[in-house]
Amino acid sequence: MAPFTLFPFALVSLVDHPLETINHILQQAHDGSTVDGWDFWLATDNYDDVPGRKPGGARESGTEAPVLDTFKSPFIGQSVTDVIKLLKNKPDHVEIESKFFAILDKKADDTKVVLIRIADNEGNPIEPSCVLKDA
Repeated sequence: MAPFTLFPFALVSLVDHPLETINHILQQAHDGSTVDGWDFWLATDNYDDVPGRKPGGARESGTEAPVLDTFKSPFIGQSVTDVIKLLKNKPDHVEIESKFFAILDKKADDTKVVLIRIADNEGNPIEPSCVLKDA
């Protein structure tokens, strides 16, 4: 489980990455091998596949590898600002991390994501900041 949240981080690919890279990052996160068990939701253009709650209230895990061979990120060529707008306009019932999200961009490889912080600990919006993290 993530040190900052009970909810999965949105993982958004802004450039075309091989599915092997995406699967590797998702597997590492799911195993807890490098990011303390953070869960990622591999972001799509809707919220239909966001992990929800199981009967009894337990949270489902994030997106698990392997992703479908047909997966293509709808965010290729978009900006971090575009992603922030999407996340801020999520439906109220969607349970994803609201202070941070992760992107795969040109800086990312099969072991790194860029973590973007968009709110302080109280949830107040802040100027986005980023750090390259092992996935």
